[in-house]
Amino acid sequence: MNDKEFREMLTWINIKLANGQSRDEITKQLLTKNSNPKNIEKIIDTAIEFQKNQYSDNSKTRVSSFIIAILSFIIMFAILNGVIYGAQEIYYWNDVKKCESIKNKLHKIKKRTKILELEKEIKQGILDNYTSYQNKINIYNSNSNTYKQYQKEYDNSVTEYNQMVTKYNTLSKTAYSRWWLIPIPLPGKHTGI
Repeated sequence: MNDKEFREMLTWINIKLANGQSRDEITKQLLTKNSNPKNIEKIIDTAIEFQKNQYSDNSKTRVSSFIIAILSFIIMFAILNGVIYGAQEIYYWNDVKKCESIKNKLHKIKKRTKILELEKEIKQGILDNYTSYQNKINIYNSNSNTYKQYQKEYDNSVTEYNQMVTKYNTLSKTAYSRWWLIPIPLPGKHTGI
């Protein structure tokens, strides 16, 4: 078997292995074509070893290719976003300056409005106090005598209440107390005000 036939047979075996055929099936097919079983076993072993190496090399290459593809995509995405962002910054440069100018004017107007509001409240308070003061004088004068009368009645009422509480507390100590042969405390009994 020459080198070209050997490579063709390796390719054929690799295709069969990739399609999921077992080693025994491939051996049977080769035995029907070839009469030397030792050569066939060596060829199959070589094909399997080649496929393992190729698969592991392919998987490493595939993983590295996949990582490179993802990184390339991320880098391109970042560059594209940078270009788009920069273009928008340039395009809207004048509008941004106008917005900043308007924002500064709004800040000044807001500050001035707060100052005017405080000044207005101060003046309103002065006016309210004057009006309130005049009203209070009139109300005080009209209610002064009535107040004095109520104050006398209040003082009399407080004095009377305090006298009654003293009398009640003295009387309740004896009126609600009881003697027992065995001392038993009774809940809810009144002990004073």
